[in-house]
Amino acid sequence: MINYSKMAEANGLGWNVSKVPLLTPDGTESGYYGIQRDDTHEVFGAVGKVYKPFQNSELFELADAVSNETNLPVHKAGMMKNGRLVYVQLLAGACKGIGENNDEVQSYVTCVSSHDGTTPVKWGSTNLTISCMNTYHQVAKGMKSSARHTTKAIDNLRATMMQVSKVQDDIESNNELFKRLAEKSVSEQQVQYLIELISGVDFAKTPDQINNDHHGRQINRAKAIEDSIRKEMSYKGKTLWGLWSGVTHYTTHKAGRSEDARLANKLAGTGLQLDAMTLNRVSLWL
Repeated sequence: MINYSKMAEANGLGWNVSKVPLLTPDGTESGYYGIQRDDTHEVFGAVGKVYKPFQNSELFELADAVSNETNLPVHKAGMMKNGRLVYVQLLAGACKGIGENNDEVQSYVTCVSSHDGTTPVKWGSTNLTISCMNTYHQVAKGMKSSARHTTKAIDNLRATMMQVSKVQDDIESNNELFKRLAEKSVSEQQVQYLIELISGVDFAKTPDQINNDHHGRQINRAKAIEDSIRKEMSYKGKTLWGLWSGVTHYTTHKAGRSEDARLANKLAGTGLQLDAMTLNRVSLWL
């Protein structure tokens, strides 16, 4: 019988969390609970009565169930923000020879959970671009299976994870999409449209108009997005693939104060949402 606690420990996740009552200043129970990491005693967040902690070993158990159904090996596991977000990835194969730069996209099945109440337990297909080590995660078809941290919802998710036959079909469909994106050129108007869609800044305006209409932080964000797009298109080609890769370059390397925060956002936050939205948009231009 597999010892999932030992699997978690071997991957740096050999610790549990506990649900502890939160007290008011006069010592009475508040009706809310803190999720506390048992080994460091760090409190990750406050939750309600129905919240059910989902231990790291349970995440490995779910990932192993998918692995058994798909014959996909466990690739890596880890955590961000001291353990507030944890994940396990299964290796699902590669799509090679994309575009003029012969990019390679590695596909994974990723299982994610949080201990601070910010992210439900979820799983789905994700990708890694090998050419520039530019990590991106998209949810156009993957990461739709999720469950809140309650007993009933997690039990339902366990059943859902057994139904993984569509995962390989989704990955193959995405691989075909990537190759089509690499064959379709883009116009400067499309580039500017996407930058404005993401940042809210229209570079067609004069510098004075831009400075009057937008905060400096928003302008800097727009410039960072444009810089990433230009950089990626310079060697991937002025294609939809280069355009989308530029946005994923931004969310991977620039959108966030730290590498740890960016990775967390790519797995289950705003980076994940922005990558998915952009992929959906550029797909409409095929």
